[in-house]
This record gives sequence, structure tokens and C-alpha cells, in this order.
Amino acid sequence: MKERVGLYYEEDIIVAWFLSEIISSSTNEKITFEYTSHTINYPILGNNSLEIDPASNSAVKVQEYIIYPDISTKRVRRINLISNDVKISEVVFDSNKSRNDISGNALSKISVFQGNTLLKYFNVNIENVNNERIFLESIQEFSGDGLSSKPPYEFEYINENLLPGRMEYLADHWGYYSANGTEFPYLAQFPWRSAKSKEPSDYAMYGSLKKIVFPTGGLIRLNMN
Repeated sequence: MKERVGLYYEEDIIVAWFLSEIISSSTNEKITFEYTSHTINYPILGNNSLEIDPASNSAVKVQEYIIYPDISTKRVRRINLISNDVKISEVVFDSNKSRNDISGNALSKISVFQGNTLLKYFNVNIENVNNERIFLESIQEFSGDGLSSKPPYEFEYINENLLPGRMEYLADHWGYYSANGTEFPYLAQFPWRSAKSKEPSDYAMYGSLKKIVFPTGGLIRLNMN
């Protein structure tokens, strides 16, 4: 990741570490991890603040700006099980699903191999919301030859399509989405601001996980009240 200098990121700084291998202390086995390099362009608000004048009990919004940092990272491509320097099995991760929230693609498939034989694979389905967020919709297991499958794991959320844009200002006092929210939290010492943003609101639950349906037909409901 680039270190920020003024409005831009100029110097590389280390912000993450990636596991490379796990070695057994009692056998000649180890698990290795392979990654692919990935650059993310993720626009963020560089500024969203008020300049407050206590003497006049007023405030002026500071002009905002958006920055577009390029974040260099890695994502796992393959996990290998190796015994006596021979690869026994592997798990391969494919990222070919188009996503609109950031640059690049989302995880689309997980394949499990024994030697060179594909034992099974999992299709990963996502939903793009408002072109700024993605949600996991389902994961479904298939046989290696693709001729048989199990019912999927399915995920439901609370009004995820009603969320505002990621950089919108409709937030409550605690930073969650609220249609009654304003650009900045309510402050008691500045009564000219509406206190509505401190009131409990169902809007804060929008986008939260609501239900998981299992391949067996069972389900888990999450009550956010």
C-alpha cells in the first residue's frame, strides 16, 4: 500500500503478511499457500468534517475530496498438501466473477483435487448491489464430473438493495445507515443540529445477514431486534 503524502499515496509501506507454509513437526508433510498479486483501486472520501466556531455556535462544512489509492495486495490462488516433497492434494480458488464495488473480480469457484483428479468443486454466487457493494448469495457443491450436485447454501440479507451509496452521508449518531441521519453526528453543545440521528432506527440493520438456508433444508434465522 502507498503511504499518504498530502492528498496522494507516494511511499510503499507494509500493511499485511501472508502465510506461506505450515510444516508438520512429526511427519514429512506440509501445507503450502500460493498467491496472485492484485491491485485494488478503491475510492474513499479524503475529508468529511466541520469547522466549528463555538463563539457563534455555528459550523462550516470543509470542502470534501475523494482520493483513489491503489492498494497492492495478494489473494490466495492455491493451497497444497505435500508429503515427502510430492503434492498429494490441492484446493484451487478461481476469481472470475465480475464485481462493481472495487476493481478486479470476486471469488467464483473453489475446486478440490486429489493428485490430478478433480474430486468436487463449489460454485460461489454473489450479488452486486448499487454498484458499490457485493453480497454472498449462495455456495453450491458439485461432483468433479459436474453430473451431480447438492442443494446450495443460501444467504438472505435485510433490505440490502435499499442501502445508500457507500459514500453517502445518511448516517446515524453511531455511523450506521439511517434515512433520518445527517452528515455529522448530533452534538448536544450545538442544539441547532437535529437529534433524530440518535434515535434507534431499523435502517441500521440494512445489509445485515437475515437467514442461512442449509443444503439439508434446515435454516438459521438471525433476529436483529
